[in-house]
Amino acid sequence: MKRPLALWLTASLALPAAAASLTETLDRRGREAFKAGDYASAAAAFGELLERLPAGDPMRAQTQYNRGRALQEADQPCAAAEALFAYLADPTTDSPREARRKAKAQAAHAEAKTACEARQRPERLQLDLPPDPPAPTQIDERVEPVDDATGGLLLTAGLVTGALLTDEAQRARTMLGVGAGWRRADLIADVEARLSVEDPTADAETAVLLRPGARWLVGEAAFLRAAAPVLLQPVLALGLHGGAGLRLPAEGTVGAVGEAGVTYWLADPSLVAAELRLAVEATF
Repeated sequence: MKRPLALWLTASLALPAAAASLTETLDRRGREAFKAGDYASAAAAFGELLERLPAGDPMRAQTQYNRGRALQEADQPCAAAEALFAYLADPTTDSPREARRKAKAQAAHAEAKTACEARQRPERLQLDLPPDPPAPTQIDERVEPVDDATGGLLLTAGLVTGALLTDEAQRARTMLGVGAGWRRADLIADVEARLSVEDPTADAETAVLLRPGARWLVGEAAFLRAAAPVLLQPVLALGLHGGAGLRLPAEGTVGAVGEAGVTYWLADPSLVAAELRLAVEATF
């Protein structure tokens, strides 16, 4: 009985991982084909991806848009209009982070629908018929990137630890941090409150710290950090902080954040704190 159970558990863990890997492969294949100008292959890859994504998956709306753009470039306006309409009908497109992509989708849908109707009606007689209406405003020719968010609330929670670098290094406090932020394009402004939950010495006082700052996205997952931490307890002190980190996965509602940085305390420039931060981040 133990061996079939072990095989069942192994299969239960392996199948979701394989499905996620195939999803990423199809998305990457579609984007690469679009970039290479092979629009028919790009549309096929995005279409296969849609068949595999479950209802309610956050990738469905974006994939519908990408498939519609690929079909439009492949000179299939009727199929493109249908795919872009499916994107616009998705309730998730009403969120603030979809505002820019939705505007492009509306323009692309109007253009594809006009081209489709022109192909479906008989050829006009060259009489006194009015000309076709002008094409809508030109749209961006590229497939939208994964992180094309124009705004959104972020909430984080995690642990911070590190070392104090003076004449000799010593382990720093371990602190619990919770924070919130707002994303605008590639800039995220945030603030984090920290409370020490473990001290390297038994007689150390509880530390309370507030860290306002900002981070800049430099890729799909990487970012740079700048902040001005304020130590509130056991003494009042101001510092300057710089760092870098990653968010994995780069897209999705929930992700893991890993960040490393250095803080200089202005009251004692010889005191430098190196820290490592691990957190969970949710976007809304």
